[in-house]
Amino acid sequence: MVTIVVAIPIACELAFRGYLLRRLTSRSFVTVDPRKTGWIVLLLSACAFAAVSGSFSTMWPAGLLYGIAYRRRGCLGDAIVAHGVANLLSVALTVLMTIPPR
Repeated sequence: MVTIVVAIPIACELAFRGYLLRRLTSRSFVTVDPRKTGWIVLLLSACAFAAVSGSFSTMWPAGLLYGIAYRRRGCLGDAIVAHGVANLLSVALTVLMTIPPR
């Protein structure tokens, strides 16, 4: 559960927002201000995230929302927290749905 709620959000957000979103904007991605990235690259990074996440129809909107969270203040931690909370809710829902009724 720690992997799903902590490690995966950190790794994914570093890769898809921290690197790819800025790299699609400029070759010198280190100098890119994430608050100034365009909507096209935001959509592309969300699509790339969804493509490797399994369910494209549910994951590309999530990737888009994580990208928006990152762009809003330019803080990757915002996207990591959003991703972690979404994963925590998903795990909690899965556990609740697998508990047999009394």
